[in-house]
Amino acid sequence: MHKHLFLTLRRTAHIALRMGIVLMRIFLFRHKKHRQAHAVRLRRAIERLGSVFIKFAQLLALRPDMLPSEYCHEMLHLLDAAPPVAIHTIEKMFEEQFPVGIKEAFASFDPHPLAAASMGQVHRATLKSGTEVVVKFLRPNLETIMRRDLKILRFVASCYDVLTLWSINLAAMVDEVRAWTDEELDFRNEAASMTIFLKHIAGDPVANRVPRVFTEWSSRRVITMEFIDGFSMNRYMKAVRTKDKDFLKTVSKTRFSTHDVAIRLFRECCKYVYLKGVFHGDLHPGNVIYCPKEDAIYYIDFGIIGTLTDSQRLQCLRYARSSLCGDTSDAFDALMKMLDMSHIRHLSKLRECHDRILAGIFAPESAGIADPDTPQRIGTWLSQTMSLLQKYRVKIPFYLIKYFRALAVFESTVFEIFPDLSIREMERKMRNISIVNILNHFSELLEGEPLNAMLLRGVNAIEDYLYKGNQSSPAEQPSPVALAGKLQ
Repeated sequence: MHKHLFLTLRRTAHIALRMGIVLMRIFLFRHKKHRQAHAVRLRRAIERLGSVFIKFAQLLALRPDMLPSEYCHEMLHLLDAAPPVAIHTIEKMFEEQFPVGIKEAFASFDPHPLAAASMGQVHRATLKSGTEVVVKFLRPNLETIMRRDLKILRFVASCYDVLTLWSINLAAMVDEVRAWTDEELDFRNEAASMTIFLKHIAGDPVANRVPRVFTEWSSRRVITMEFIDGFSMNRYMKAVRTKDKDFLKTVSKTRFSTHDVAIRLFRECCKYVYLKGVFHGDLHPGNVIYCPKEDAIYYIDFGIIGTLTDSQRLQCLRYARSSLCGDTSDAFDALMKMLDMSHIRHLSKLRECHDRILAGIFAPESAGIADPDTPQRIGTWLSQTMSLLQKYRVKIPFYLIKYFRALAVFESTVFEIFPDLSIREMERKMRNISIVNILNHFSELLEGEPLNAMLLRGVNAIEDYLYKGNQSSPAEQPSPVALAGKLQ
Protein backbone atom coordinates (compact mmCIF):
# COMPACT_ATOMS: atom_id res chain seq x y z
CA MET A 1 0.00 0.00 0.00
CA HIS A 2 2.75 2.43 1.05
CA LYS A 3 4.87 1.42 -1.94
CA HIS A 4 1.95 2.07 -4.31
CA LEU A 5 1.36 5.50 -2.72
CA PHE A 6 5.06 6.34 -2.96
CA LEU A 7 5.18 5.37 -6.67
CA THR A 8 2.06 7.41 -7.40
CA LEU A 9 3.47 10.49 -5.65
CA ARG A 10 6.81 10.09 -7.41
CA ARG A 11 5.10 9.78 -10.79
CA THR A 12 2.93 12.83 -10.02
CA ALA A 13 6.02 14.85 -9.12
CA HIS A 14 7.74 13.74 -12.33
CA ILE A 15 4.72 14.78 -14.44
CA ALA A 16 4.41 18.12 -12.60
CA LEU A 17 8.12 18.89 -13.07
CA ARG A 18 8.24 17.96 -16.77
CA MET A 19 5.03 19.77 -17.68
CA GLY A 20 5.66 22.67 -15.30
CA ILE A 21 8.88 23.69 -17.06
CA VAL A 22 7.18 23.72 -20.46
CA LEU A 23 4.05 25.51 -19.22
CA MET A 24 6.16 28.13 -17.43
CA ARG A 25 7.99 28.94 -20.67
CA ILE A 26 4.65 29.18 -22.48
CA PHE A 27 3.38 31.59 -19.81
CA LEU A 28 6.51 33.78 -19.78
CA PHE A 29 6.85 33.94 -23.58
CA ARG A 30 3.22 33.94 -24.62
CA HIS A 31 3.48 36.17 -27.67
CA LYS A 32 1.86 34.67 -30.74
CA LYS A 33 5.20 34.45 -32.58
CA HIS A 34 6.41 31.86 -30.02
CA ARG A 35 3.37 29.58 -30.31
CA GLN A 36 4.74 27.12 -32.85
CA ALA A 37 7.99 26.61 -30.91
CA HIS A 38 6.01 26.17 -27.67
CA ALA A 39 3.70 23.67 -29.38
CA VAL A 40 6.69 21.55 -30.43
CA ARG A 41 8.12 21.62 -26.88
CA LEU A 42 4.76 20.64 -25.41
CA ARG A 43 4.41 17.76 -27.90
CA ARG A 44 7.86 16.44 -27.00
CA ALA A 45 7.12 16.66 -23.26
CA ILE A 46 3.88 14.73 -23.72
CA GLU A 47 5.64 12.08 -25.83
CA ARG A 48 8.04 11.45 -22.93
CA LEU A 49 5.14 10.96 -20.49
CA GLY A 50 3.79 7.95 -22.41
CA SER A 51 0.70 6.60 -24.11
CA VAL A 52 -2.02 7.78 -21.67
CA PHE A 53 -0.95 11.41 -22.06
CA ILE A 54 -0.41 11.00 -25.80
CA LYS A 55 -3.97 9.74 -26.33
CA PHE A 56 -5.40 12.49 -24.12
CA ALA A 57 -3.48 15.15 -26.05
CA GLN A 58 -4.76 13.70 -29.33
CA LEU A 59 -8.29 14.22 -28.02
CA LEU A 60 -7.41 17.79 -27.06
CA ALA A 61 -6.26 18.31 -30.64
CA LEU A 62 -9.94 18.27 -31.57
CA ARG A 63 -10.68 21.15 -29.18
CA PRO A 64 -9.54 24.51 -30.62
CA ASP A 65 -11.64 26.21 -27.93
CA MET A 66 -9.07 24.91 -25.42
CA LEU A 67 -5.87 25.09 -27.45
CA PRO A 68 -4.71 27.51 -30.17
CA SER A 69 -4.62 26.05 -33.68
CA GLU A 70 -0.81 25.68 -33.62
CA TYR A 71 -1.07 23.37 -30.60
CA CYS A 72 -3.99 21.41 -32.07
CA HIS A 73 -2.10 20.66 -35.29
CA GLU A 74 1.07 19.72 -33.39
CA MET A 75 -0.81 17.32 -31.08
CA LEU A 76 -2.00 15.35 -34.12
CA HIS A 77 1.68 14.60 -34.88
CA LEU A 78 2.42 12.98 -31.53
CA LEU A 79 4.75 10.00 -31.85
CA ASP A 80 5.03 7.25 -29.27
CA ALA A 81 8.58 6.10 -28.45
CA ALA A 82 10.21 4.59 -25.36
CA PRO A 83 13.49 2.93 -24.25
CA PRO A 84 13.67 -0.76 -25.33
CA VAL A 85 12.88 -3.63 -22.97
CA ALA A 86 15.79 -6.03 -22.31
CA ILE A 87 15.78 -9.21 -24.43
CA HIS A 88 15.78 -11.54 -21.40
CA THR A 89 12.52 -9.89 -20.23
CA ILE A 90 11.04 -10.41 -23.70
CA GLU A 91 12.05 -14.09 -23.67
CA LYS A 92 10.53 -14.60 -20.23
CA MET A 93 7.27 -12.95 -21.31
CA PHE A 94 7.02 -15.22 -24.36
CA GLU A 95 7.55 -18.33 -22.21
CA GLU A 96 4.74 -17.19 -19.89
CA GLN A 97 2.34 -16.94 -22.85
CA PHE A 98 3.25 -20.10 -24.78
CA PRO A 99 4.33 -23.68 -23.95
CA VAL A 100 7.69 -23.20 -25.72
CA GLY A 101 10.38 -20.55 -25.79
CA ILE A 102 11.35 -18.12 -28.54
CA LYS A 103 14.16 -20.38 -29.82
CA GLU A 104 11.75 -23.30 -30.25
CA ALA A 105 8.98 -21.19 -31.83
CA PHE A 106 11.03 -19.36 -34.46
CA ALA A 107 13.79 -20.25 -36.89
CA SER A 108 15.39 -16.88 -36.11
CA PHE A 109 14.61 -13.98 -33.78
CA ASP A 110 16.31 -10.57 -33.84
CA PRO A 111 17.14 -9.57 -30.24
CA HIS A 112 17.35 -5.90 -31.27
CA PRO A 113 13.89 -4.27 -31.43
CA LEU A 114 12.59 -2.94 -34.72
CA ALA A 115 10.58 -0.35 -32.76
CA ALA A 116 9.88 0.43 -29.11
CA ALA A 117 6.89 2.44 -27.85
CA SER A 118 5.33 3.09 -24.46
CA MET A 119 2.80 0.28 -24.96
CA GLY A 120 4.71 -2.31 -26.96
CA GLN A 121 7.96 -3.44 -28.52
CA VAL A 122 8.41 -5.06 -31.96
CA HIS A 123 11.02 -7.63 -33.06
CA ARG A 124 11.66 -9.23 -36.44
CA ALA A 125 11.62 -13.02 -36.63
CA THR A 126 11.31 -15.93 -39.05
CA LEU A 127 8.87 -18.82 -38.63
CA LYS A 128 9.97 -22.42 -39.04
CA SER A 129 8.20 -22.33 -42.42
CA GLY A 130 10.54 -19.55 -43.59
CA THR A 131 7.87 -16.80 -43.41
CA GLU A 132 9.22 -13.46 -42.17
CA VAL A 133 7.16 -11.97 -39.35
CA VAL A 134 7.19 -9.29 -36.68
CA VAL A 135 6.39 -10.10 -33.07
CA LYS A 136 4.92 -7.36 -30.87
CA PHE A 137 5.10 -7.60 -27.07
CA LEU A 138 3.09 -5.64 -24.53
CA ARG A 139 5.47 -3.88 -22.15
CA PRO A 140 5.79 -5.46 -18.67
CA ASN A 141 3.68 -3.95 -15.85
CA LEU A 142 1.92 -1.76 -18.41
CA GLU A 143 -1.54 -2.24 -16.91
CA THR A 144 -0.34 -0.98 -13.51
CA ILE A 145 1.47 2.01 -15.04
CA MET A 146 -1.49 3.03 -17.19
CA ARG A 147 -4.01 2.67 -14.36
CA ARG A 148 -1.82 4.92 -12.21
CA ASP A 149 -1.41 7.52 -14.97
CA LEU A 150 -5.15 7.50 -15.66
CA LYS A 151 -5.91 8.11 -11.98
CA ILE A 152 -3.47 11.03 -11.86
CA LEU A 153 -4.83 12.48 -15.10
CA ARG A 154 -8.45 12.10 -13.99
CA PHE A 155 -7.72 13.79 -10.64
CA VAL A 156 -6.13 16.78 -12.43
CA ALA A 157 -9.02 16.88 -14.93
CA SER A 158 -11.63 16.78 -12.14
CA CYS A 159 -9.91 19.65 -10.31
CA TYR A 160 -9.89 21.67 -13.52
CA ASP A 161 -13.59 20.94 -14.08
CA VAL A 162 -14.47 22.13 -10.56
CA LEU A 163 -12.46 25.33 -10.96
CA THR A 164 -14.07 26.10 -14.34
CA LEU A 165 -17.59 24.99 -13.30
CA TRP A 166 -17.50 22.05 -15.73
CA SER A 167 -17.27 24.36 -18.75
CA ILE A 168 -15.34 21.68 -20.67
CA ASN A 169 -15.70 18.39 -18.73
CA LEU A 170 -12.12 17.16 -19.04
CA ALA A 171 -12.88 14.20 -16.76
CA ALA A 172 -15.22 12.77 -19.41
CA MET A 173 -12.39 13.00 -21.95
CA VAL A 174 -10.11 11.02 -19.60
CA ASP A 175 -12.84 8.37 -19.34
CA GLU A 176 -12.82 8.12 -23.14
CA VAL A 177 -9.05 7.57 -23.08
CA ARG A 178 -9.56 4.81 -20.49
CA ALA A 179 -12.05 3.06 -22.79
CA TRP A 180 -9.51 3.14 -25.65
CA THR A 181 -6.62 1.88 -23.53
CA ASP A 182 -8.72 -1.03 -22.24
CA GLU A 183 -9.02 -2.23 -25.84
CA GLU A 184 -5.30 -1.86 -26.53
CA LEU A 185 -4.15 -3.75 -23.44
CA ASP A 186 -5.32 -7.04 -24.95
CA PHE A 187 -3.66 -7.97 -28.25
CA ARG A 188 -6.46 -10.43 -28.93
CA ASN A 189 -8.60 -7.39 -29.73
CA GLU A 190 -6.01 -6.21 -32.26
CA ALA A 191 -5.84 -9.67 -33.85
CA ALA A 192 -9.64 -9.75 -34.12
CA SER A 193 -9.67 -6.24 -35.64
CA MET A 194 -7.11 -7.23 -38.27
CA THR A 195 -9.20 -10.30 -39.12
CA ILE A 196 -12.25 -8.06 -39.59
CA PHE A 197 -10.33 -5.81 -42.00
CA LEU A 198 -8.93 -8.81 -43.89
CA LYS A 199 -12.47 -10.11 -44.33
CA HIS A 200 -13.66 -6.78 -45.75
CA ILE A 201 -10.83 -6.46 -48.29
CA ALA A 202 -10.87 -10.11 -49.42
CA GLY A 203 -11.20 -10.31 -53.21
CA ASP A 204 -10.56 -6.59 -53.75
CA PRO A 205 -7.31 -6.32 -55.77
CA VAL A 206 -6.98 -2.53 -55.36
CA ALA A 207 -7.75 -2.34 -51.64
CA ASN A 208 -5.12 -1.19 -49.17
CA ARG A 209 -3.86 -4.20 -47.27
CA VAL A 210 -3.51 -5.58 -43.77
CA PRO A 211 -0.73 -7.91 -42.55
CA ARG A 212 -1.76 -11.51 -41.88
CA VAL A 213 -1.96 -12.56 -38.21
CA PHE A 214 -0.45 -15.86 -37.04
CA THR A 215 -2.81 -16.85 -34.26
CA GLU A 216 -0.71 -19.82 -33.08
CA TRP A 217 1.88 -17.33 -31.81
CA SER A 218 -0.53 -14.63 -30.65
CA SER A 219 -2.06 -14.13 -27.20
CA ARG A 220 -3.19 -11.40 -24.83
CA ARG A 221 0.33 -9.95 -24.50
CA VAL A 222 1.98 -11.11 -27.74
CA ILE A 223 0.89 -10.78 -31.37
CA THR A 224 2.71 -12.20 -34.42
CA MET A 225 2.00 -10.87 -37.89
CA GLU A 226 3.37 -10.81 -41.41
CA PHE A 227 6.47 -8.66 -41.98
CA ILE A 228 5.94 -5.90 -44.55
CA ASP A 229 9.06 -5.02 -46.52
CA GLY A 230 8.57 -1.30 -47.08
CA PHE A 231 8.78 2.13 -45.45
CA SER A 232 6.33 4.11 -43.38
CA MET A 233 5.01 7.50 -44.43
CA ASN A 234 6.62 8.86 -41.27
CA ARG A 235 10.02 7.62 -42.51
CA TYR A 236 9.45 9.19 -45.93
CA MET A 237 8.37 12.58 -44.53
CA LYS A 238 11.35 12.61 -42.16
CA ALA A 239 13.64 11.99 -45.17
CA VAL A 240 12.03 14.92 -46.99
CA ARG A 241 12.46 17.23 -43.98
CA THR A 242 16.10 16.20 -43.37
CA LYS A 243 16.90 16.00 -47.10
CA ASP A 244 18.09 12.40 -46.85
CA LYS A 245 19.33 12.10 -50.45
CA ASP A 246 20.21 8.40 -50.28
CA PHE A 247 16.78 7.36 -49.03
CA LEU A 248 14.93 9.66 -51.44
CA LYS A 249 17.02 8.35 -54.35
CA THR A 250 16.03 4.79 -53.44
CA VAL A 251 12.36 5.80 -53.24
CA SER A 252 12.55 7.55 -56.63
CA LYS A 253 13.39 4.20 -58.25
CA THR A 254 10.04 2.75 -57.13
CA ARG A 255 6.49 3.49 -58.27
CA PHE A 256 5.86 5.56 -55.15
CA SER A 257 3.90 8.79 -55.75
CA THR A 258 2.70 11.08 -52.98
CA HIS A 259 -0.41 12.06 -54.98
CA ASP A 260 -1.24 8.43 -55.77
CA VAL A 261 -0.77 7.34 -52.14
CA ALA A 262 -2.91 10.23 -50.84
CA ILE A 263 -5.73 9.46 -53.28
CA ARG A 264 -5.60 5.73 -52.52
CA LEU A 265 -5.68 6.41 -48.80
CA PHE A 266 -8.67 8.74 -49.11
CA ARG A 267 -10.56 6.40 -51.46
CA GLU A 268 -10.03 3.33 -49.28
CA CYS A 269 -10.84 5.23 -46.08
CA CYS A 270 -14.18 6.24 -47.62
CA LYS A 271 -14.85 2.66 -48.70
CA TYR A 272 -14.11 1.22 -45.25
CA VAL A 273 -16.04 3.83 -43.27
CA TYR A 274 -19.04 4.55 -45.49
CA LEU A 275 -19.59 1.23 -47.28
CA LYS A 276 -18.43 -1.31 -44.70
CA GLY A 277 -18.84 0.61 -41.44
CA VAL A 278 -15.32 -0.05 -40.10
CA PHE A 279 -12.30 2.23 -39.77
CA HIS A 280 -8.76 2.34 -38.42
CA GLY A 281 -8.83 4.49 -35.29
CA ASP A 282 -5.26 5.82 -35.41
CA LEU A 283 -4.01 6.09 -38.98
CA HIS A 284 -1.07 8.42 -38.37
CA PRO A 285 1.94 8.38 -40.78
CA GLY A 286 3.76 5.74 -38.75
CA ASN A 287 0.89 3.29 -39.27
CA VAL A 288 0.86 3.58 -43.09
CA ILE A 289 3.46 1.42 -44.87
CA TYR A 290 4.26 1.52 -48.58
CA CYS A 291 5.55 -1.76 -50.02
CA PRO A 292 7.57 -1.06 -53.24
CA LYS A 293 7.63 -4.71 -54.38
CA GLU A 294 3.83 -4.90 -54.48
CA ASP A 295 3.14 -1.19 -55.08
CA ALA A 296 0.73 -1.60 -52.17
CA ILE A 297 -0.24 0.32 -49.03
CA TYR A 298 -0.47 -1.55 -45.73
CA TYR A 299 -2.07 -0.48 -42.46
CA ILE A 300 -0.51 -1.57 -39.17
CA ASP A 301 -1.27 -1.19 -35.44
CA PHE A 302 -4.96 -2.03 -35.09
CA GLY A 303 -5.11 -1.39 -31.34
CA ILE A 304 -8.03 0.99 -31.91
CA ILE A 305 -10.69 0.49 -34.58
CA GLY A 306 -14.18 1.88 -34.92
CA THR A 307 -17.32 0.18 -36.15
CA LEU A 308 -20.59 1.75 -37.28
CA THR A 309 -24.08 0.32 -37.60
CA ASP A 310 -25.82 0.74 -40.97
CA SER A 311 -27.74 3.73 -39.62
CA GLN A 312 -24.62 5.37 -38.15
CA ARG A 313 -22.65 4.67 -41.33
CA LEU A 314 -25.26 6.32 -43.56
CA GLN A 315 -25.64 9.36 -41.31
CA CYS A 316 -21.85 9.82 -41.14
CA LEU A 317 -21.71 9.57 -44.94
CA ARG A 318 -24.52 12.08 -45.37
CA TYR A 319 -22.96 14.48 -42.88
CA ALA A 320 -19.53 14.34 -44.53
CA ARG A 321 -20.88 14.57 -48.08
CA SER A 322 -23.27 17.41 -47.33
CA SER A 323 -20.59 19.37 -45.46
CA LEU A 324 -18.03 19.01 -48.26
CA CYS A 325 -20.67 19.94 -50.86
CA GLY A 326 -21.75 23.04 -48.92
CA ASP A 327 -25.29 21.83 -48.09
CA THR A 328 -25.33 23.19 -44.54
CA SER A 329 -29.00 22.39 -43.89
CA ASP A 330 -28.72 18.72 -44.82
CA ALA A 331 -25.40 18.44 -42.93
CA PHE A 332 -26.97 19.79 -39.72
CA ASP A 333 -29.98 17.45 -40.03
CA ALA A 334 -27.65 14.46 -40.45
CA LEU A 335 -25.61 15.52 -37.41
CA MET A 336 -28.69 15.89 -35.24
CA LYS A 337 -29.80 12.35 -36.11
CA MET A 338 -26.55 11.07 -34.61
CA LEU A 339 -27.04 12.93 -31.30
CA ASP A 340 -29.37 12.80 -28.33
CA MET A 341 -31.58 15.84 -28.97
CA SER A 342 -33.73 15.47 -25.84
CA HIS A 343 -31.71 18.03 -23.84
CA ILE A 344 -30.68 20.37 -26.64
CA ARG A 345 -31.79 23.96 -26.08
CA HIS A 346 -31.66 26.83 -28.55
CA LEU A 347 -31.67 24.52 -31.56
CA SER A 348 -31.98 27.38 -34.04
CA LYS A 349 -28.95 29.11 -32.53
CA LEU A 350 -27.00 25.85 -32.66
CA ARG A 351 -27.91 25.44 -36.33
CA GLU A 352 -26.84 29.01 -37.09
CA CYS A 353 -23.43 28.50 -35.43
CA HIS A 354 -22.94 25.17 -37.22
CA ASP A 355 -23.80 26.73 -40.59
CA ARG A 356 -21.26 29.46 -39.90
CA ILE A 357 -18.54 26.87 -39.23
CA LEU A 358 -19.16 25.09 -42.53
CA ALA A 359 -19.43 28.32 -44.50
CA GLY A 360 -16.17 29.61 -43.05
CA ILE A 361 -14.24 26.42 -43.82
CA PHE A 362 -15.66 25.11 -47.09
CA ALA A 363 -17.23 28.16 -48.77
CA PRO A 364 -13.93 29.55 -50.17
CA GLU A 365 -13.26 26.29 -52.01
CA SER A 366 -16.78 26.05 -53.42
CA ALA A 367 -16.36 29.56 -54.69
CA GLY A 368 -13.11 28.58 -56.39
CA ILE A 369 -10.96 30.52 -53.90
CA ALA A 370 -8.04 28.64 -52.40
CA ASP A 371 -7.18 29.40 -48.77
CA PRO A 372 -3.49 28.66 -48.23
CA ASP A 373 -3.73 29.20 -44.47
CA THR A 374 -6.19 26.31 -44.04
CA PRO A 375 -4.70 23.28 -45.80
CA GLN A 376 -6.37 20.84 -43.43
CA ARG A 377 -10.02 21.80 -43.30
CA ILE A 378 -11.61 18.55 -42.19
CA GLY A 379 -9.73 18.55 -38.88
CA THR A 380 -10.69 22.18 -38.31
CA TRP A 381 -14.33 21.48 -39.21
CA LEU A 382 -14.59 18.47 -36.89
CA SER A 383 -12.76 20.11 -33.99
CA GLN A 384 -14.91 23.26 -34.20
CA THR A 385 -18.05 21.11 -34.41
CA MET A 386 -16.98 19.19 -31.29
CA SER A 387 -16.35 22.46 -29.46
CA LEU A 388 -19.75 23.80 -30.51
CA LEU A 389 -21.57 20.70 -29.27
CA GLN A 390 -19.69 20.86 -25.97
CA LYS A 391 -20.63 24.52 -25.61
CA TYR A 392 -24.31 23.66 -25.95
CA ARG A 393 -23.94 20.72 -23.52
CA VAL A 394 -24.78 18.14 -26.20
CA LYS A 395 -23.87 14.59 -25.23
CA ILE A 396 -21.72 13.14 -28.03
CA PRO A 397 -21.85 9.34 -28.51
CA PHE A 398 -18.54 7.53 -28.12
CA TYR A 399 -18.62 6.13 -31.67
CA LEU A 400 -18.90 9.69 -33.03
CA ILE A 401 -15.93 10.90 -30.96
CA LYS A 402 -13.92 7.95 -32.27
CA TYR A 403 -15.00 8.70 -35.84
CA PHE A 404 -14.20 12.43 -35.57
CA ARG A 405 -10.78 11.78 -34.05
CA ALA A 406 -9.92 9.09 -36.61
CA LEU A 407 -10.95 11.36 -39.47
CA ALA A 408 -8.90 14.29 -38.14
CA VAL A 409 -5.76 12.16 -37.70
CA PHE A 410 -6.30 10.58 -41.12
CA GLU A 411 -6.70 13.96 -42.84
CA SER A 412 -3.53 15.22 -41.18
CA THR A 413 -1.70 12.18 -42.59
CA VAL A 414 -3.09 12.62 -46.11
CA PHE A 415 -2.23 16.32 -46.26
CA GLU A 416 1.26 15.71 -44.91
CA ILE A 417 1.83 13.22 -47.71
CA PHE A 418 0.30 15.43 -50.41
CA PRO A 419 -0.48 19.00 -49.28
CA ASP A 420 -2.03 19.98 -52.64
CA LEU A 421 -5.00 17.60 -52.39
CA SER A 422 -8.10 19.71 -53.03
CA ILE A 423 -11.45 19.73 -51.27
CA ARG A 424 -13.15 19.37 -54.67
CA GLU A 425 -11.23 16.16 -55.34
CA MET A 426 -12.35 14.82 -51.96
CA GLU A 427 -15.91 15.95 -52.69
CA ARG A 428 -15.99 13.93 -55.94
CA LYS A 429 -14.83 10.81 -54.12
CA MET A 430 -17.57 11.28 -51.51
CA ARG A 431 -20.24 11.54 -54.23
CA ASN A 432 -18.91 8.39 -55.91
CA ILE A 433 -19.08 6.53 -52.60
CA SER A 434 -22.69 7.70 -52.12
CA ILE A 435 -23.68 6.30 -55.53
CA VAL A 436 -21.91 2.99 -54.87
CA ASN A 437 -23.63 2.76 -51.49
CA ILE A 438 -27.07 3.12 -53.10
CA LEU A 439 -26.24 0.55 -55.81
CA ASN A 440 -25.04 -1.94 -53.17
CA HIS A 441 -28.44 -1.81 -51.48
CA PHE A 442 -30.62 -1.28 -54.54
CA SER A 443 -31.95 -4.84 -54.63
CA GLU A 444 -33.07 -4.50 -51.01
CA LEU A 445 -34.71 -1.15 -51.70
CA LEU A 446 -36.69 -2.54 -54.62
CA GLU A 447 -38.47 -4.94 -52.26
CA GLY A 448 -40.10 -2.05 -50.41
CA GLU A 449 -43.28 -0.48 -51.76
CA PRO A 450 -42.38 3.05 -50.53
CA LEU A 451 -39.47 3.13 -52.98
CA ASN A 452 -41.87 3.09 -55.93
CA ALA A 453 -43.55 6.24 -54.69
CA MET A 454 -40.16 7.86 -54.06
CA LEU A 455 -38.99 7.02 -57.60
CA LEU A 456 -42.18 8.42 -59.06
CA ARG A 457 -41.72 11.65 -57.11
CA GLY A 458 -38.18 11.84 -58.43
CA VAL A 459 -39.36 11.31 -62.03
CA ASN A 460 -42.08 13.94 -61.58
CA ALA A 461 -39.57 16.44 -60.18
CA ILE A 462 -37.19 15.90 -63.10
CA GLU A 463 -40.06 16.25 -65.63
CA ASP A 464 -41.27 19.43 -63.95
CA TYR A 465 -37.72 20.81 -64.06
CA LEU A 466 -37.33 19.98 -67.77
CA TYR A 467 -40.77 21.36 -68.65
CA LYS A 468 -40.17 24.55 -66.70
CA GLY A 469 -36.80 24.89 -68.40
CA ASN A 470 -38.58 25.07 -71.78
CA GLN A 471 -41.05 27.67 -70.53
CA SER A 472 -38.90 30.09 -68.56
CA SER A 473 -35.65 31.98 -68.66
CA PRO A 474 -32.51 30.56 -67.02
CA ALA A 475 -32.82 33.05 -64.19
CA GLU A 476 -36.23 31.60 -63.26
CA GLN A 477 -35.11 27.96 -63.27
CA PRO A 478 -34.74 26.20 -59.90
CA SER A 479 -31.24 25.64 -58.59
CA PRO A 480 -29.82 22.13 -58.24
CA VAL A 481 -30.20 22.52 -54.47
CA ALA A 482 -33.91 23.25 -54.85
CA LEU A 483 -34.28 20.28 -57.19
CA ALA A 484 -32.54 18.04 -54.69
CA GLY A 485 -35.03 19.21 -52.06
CA LYS A 486 -37.87 17.93 -54.24
CA LEU A 487 -36.20 14.55 -54.57
CA GLN A 488 -36.00 14.05 -50.80
